[in-house]
Amino acid sequence: MDLCRGGELFDMINEYDRLSEADTAVIAKQLLGGIDYMHSKGVMHRDIKAENVLLTEWSATAVVKIIDFGIAAKFQRGEMFDKISGSPQYMAPELVGQRYDYRVDMWAFGILMYFTLYGRYPFDGNNVREILLTVLHGTIEWESDEPRLGVRRARAGTVPIRLELLVDLHQKLLNKTKNGVPLKI
Repeated sequence: MDLCRGGELFDMINEYDRLSEADTAVIAKQLLGGIDYMHSKGVMHRDIKAENVLLTEWSATAVVKIIDFGIAAKFQRGEMFDKISGSPQYMAPELVGQRYDYRVDMWAFGILMYFTLYGRYPFDGNNVREILLTVLHGTIEWESDEPRLGVRRARAGTVPIRLELLVDLHQKLLNKTKNGVPLKI
């Protein structure tokens, strides 16, 4: 067991309102490495969120740890699941529709990165029903014309495109380093 003196990523985001793109890229690369490792072992987390990411110290460049595998599931490539699980703001449309696979973790990762960069959720509402309707039918609003971290404007309902964008982002973040230091994307 590791000691994580920095607490939850959620608390840091709330303390600072949002994190810089450089700090977010450091966190993103680590999280993607963890998600990739879980998936390579046939495990999907199903509840990737800021509250389930611990920091080894109170620093955006700290080592991050993914926690709370209480609703994680073993999977095989091609296997589909139908049990709703996870936190509403982070749920992929496929999960809401109750036919999903391990890639819902990548959707949740994307939502977490948006939350880290903007300090708010892209899909939100006053109750669970409103949140899920927004997940299914809402549009992500970017604060500028320049997409952050190379992610283009996405609209709910275009799941294959969004998943491909997240996979592309995954590859960019894992491959963009110089001497082990993340480059600005």
